Order: sequence, then C-alpha cells, then structure tokens
Amino acid sequence: MPEKDMNIFDRDYKNWIKYISSRFRRSQIKAATHVKELSFFHTTFLFIHGVV
Repeated sequence: MPEKDMNIFDRDYKNWIKYISSRFRRSQIKAATHVKELSFFHTTFLFIHGVV
C-alpha cells in the first residue's frame, strides 16, 4: 500500500476512534444522569409516602 493511502487510512481511523469515544462518553453521561434522576424520584416517592 502506498504511503499516501496509508496516511489517509490512519487519519480516517483516528477520526473514527475519536467519534466512537465521544459517543461512548456521551452515553455514559446520559446513563448516569438517568440513574440519578431515578434515584431522586424514588427517594422522593418514598419520602412522600412515609416510608423513609
């Protein structure tokens, strides 16, 4: 494979890895936010109903 083609492949691969990493990080943040919201609503429900 010529050097020029290899550089294009390397650049595309690096960009793809950055994109996947960014998506993964966003998904983790989104999941953590949902867990915190669920925990808040669950605790509030228990408090309102006198369980806590």
